Amino acid sequence: MRNIPSFSEIKERMVPAMDQLEGLRRSLLNDAKKKSLIYSGGILAIAVVISLFATSNPLYGLLFGFIVACIVSSVIFNYQANKLSPLYKKKVIGKLVEELIEEGKYEPETGISEASFNQTALYSRPDRYNSEDFISGKVGKTAFCFAEVHAEEKQVTTNSKGQTQTHWVTLFQGFMFIADFNKDFSGQTIIQRNSIFKFGRGQRVKLENPVFEKHFDVFSTDQVEARYILSPSLMEKLIKLDELFGNGLLVSFHHSQIVIMVKCTSNHFEASLWRSVRDIENLKEEYATIVSLTSIIDALDLNTRIWSKE
Repeated sequence: MRNIPSFSEIKERMVPAMDQLEGLRRSLLNDAKKKSLIYSGGILAIAVVISLFATSNPLYGLLFGFIVACIVSSVIFNYQANKLSPLYKKKVIGKLVEELIEEGKYEPETGISEASFNQTALYSRPDRYNSEDFISGKVGKTAFCFAEVHAEEKQVTTNSKGQTQTHWVTLFQGFMFIADFNKDFSGQTIIQRNSIFKFGRGQRVKLENPVFEKHFDVFSTDQVEARYILSPSLMEKLIKLDELFGNGLLVSFHHSQIVIMVKCTSNHFEASLWRSVRDIENLKEEYATIVSLTSIIDALDLNTRIWSKE
């Protein structure tokens, strides 16, 4: 098991960078407030004057001006926030990754490709896909990476009047974790939950662990290999890992890798103008996120090389 620095140790090392960015955050927030007040006041005044000439009723102009002022203020605050976030990611999250992960590398603008997402065979192909906050490194002998992923499906419905409406439905939102399994797979094995057989995903694999069968449904293009991979020990470990992450894991074994989908609706590794960069609870949450994801390797004992690659 690796030696993970405690949060108190990490916090002390992060204080200088957090203090520096907190000063910047306050400056950007104050600047945004001033600009918003100036522009909003001007927009409201112009709207009222125009409405007096056009309609003789300043309420119309006041309402229109208020709406426009809200939009402009939102643009101003977002613009200032976009100055803070890249620095926060680089100086705070980047340093956190370096402290916690061997050969740790953080690339906030990079993600896991849509092709890699599709290759897991865990979901249908998304109509809209986004991935960011790519983190990679090693735990012992095992290389890994993970990133935030949001995959969506477009659904078009028609109402009674014949009008069409487009809805975006989330297929998956959370972290996609990929680690070396140190075995070259001849087929693909996927672990779903409450699934029914779907074409192209192999055949259902029945296993002799009733608790595992209650949690998961397994499909594979190679029945023998699937049973070889899912040893009694690994099944027990996956059950415990699933419970640790709130009973929502999906898993795919292919291309000598294990891919684990961890559902999460929160958007991590972001800074806000409205929240102090020195917020210890927020730092603790990001620390816990990185530690829990990298601990998957220890939880599944991936550093024990029971197989060898060809």
